[in-house]
Amino acid sequence: TLCFPAEAEKMAAAVPSLGTVPMDLDVKGEGPTSPHDLHAGLRSLLESKECCDIVFIAGEERIEAHAVVLAASSGSFCTFLRQNPALGLSMSAVDSPKEMEGLFSVQTRQPDQPDTSIEVGQAKTEAEGVTESTKNSQADVAEPTDPGKTESDAVTIVATEPAEIGTGAEPKPAEAQEVLQPAEEPKQAPEQTDPTDKEREVKEVEKEMQKMHIHVNGLSSAEALHTILDYVYKGFGGADWQYNATSAQVNKDVLRLARSFGFSHLHEHAARWLATGLTTENVLERLVTCEEFGLGLLREKINERLALKPAELMLVCSSPEITKHPRILQDLLVQVASLQDKQDANGEDANQKEEEAEKETHDNQENLENKENKNENRQDKQTKKEKPDKHKPTKAEKMAKQEKPQAEKQPAKRRKA
Repeated sequence: TLCFPAEAEKMAAAVPSLGTVPMDLDVKGEGPTSPHDLHAGLRSLLESKECCDIVFIAGEERIEAHAVVLAASSGSFCTFLRQNPALGLSMSAVDSPKEMEGLFSVQTRQPDQPDTSIEVGQAKTEAEGVTESTKNSQADVAEPTDPGKTESDAVTIVATEPAEIGTGAEPKPAEAQEVLQPAEEPKQAPEQTDPTDKEREVKEVEKEMQKMHIHVNGLSSAEALHTILDYVYKGFGGADWQYNATSAQVNKDVLRLARSFGFSHLHEHAARWLATGLTTENVLERLVTCEEFGLGLLREKINERLALKPAELMLVCSSPEITKHPRILQDLLVQVASLQDKQDANGEDANQKEEEAEKETHDNQENLENKENKNENRQDKQTKKEKPDKHKPTKAEKMAKQEKPQAEKQPAKRRKA
């Protein structure tokens, strides 16, 4: 846009000038990187197997990961890695947890390759000898023959005719016969291999040797280990993470790994999975898992739920598998006994409450009757009070009454007279 000189001067005057007084400038920029972007970047590296320096071997599956991510996520695993300085971590005087030692075992050699160092040396010598062999073969093919020699001078064999049998004469020399030996065919140069392929193989072998190979013991499958890595690389149970174990054995493996790594949140998810989909067929297995991993509160909840239905409880107690777990059977029987005591106590309380309710109703009725009687008495008294009082004679009336008999007495006196 074009500005007139006056407008340009006004705009320049509005902008503060740099001088001896310090001033701040407002600079707009992008905000800080969110944790979601960080976890997304780590997941992309894991999926592409880039910068991976640790290999977990679970059964027949090999799972690569980043040691720094797992060490930062789990203190117990970091202590375990410090006992093996192959990754460059400082040695730790603290022994690694016993659970880690029983679960993981570090192997310096790959199972399919007894000694990788020998293969690396062979690969290097092969890569270095490729060019030399090709040069030698080319020199042999291009080497010129001596111009003074001919094919007939190559080999000359003098043959003698055999003497006649019984004559005793010496064999006569026969004419020299020249037997020509065919000239050797030129050596074919071996198939030339690309030196870059060999170098690439050497680099891959060396890169594989630098990784730490850890064998995971006691897992039924690699699914539990995938669950652990998915939990870590998705932000420790972020919004896009869901726990979904395909079987009870996989859930058991997750409980073991979560306890070894110290992931309490994941351990809680695996424990809650035991309380879902309970049936008479799997309840015993769930109780055994609770006993193995010390989930006492969850076991009590399952026992209480099972004791509420006597038919299902009897079906579980009659199972032949429960005889292998006498402690669980004892807990179920104790739960039944306690439930019966509670029912008896509840029955006594109910009877006592009924008696108290009856007594209370009786007392209420008596109180109502007494109140009614009192009301009637009050009404009677009020009615009596409301009746008019007898007329009291006044003095004049009293005087009139007194004068009346005197007046009656005078006529009687007159008649007597």
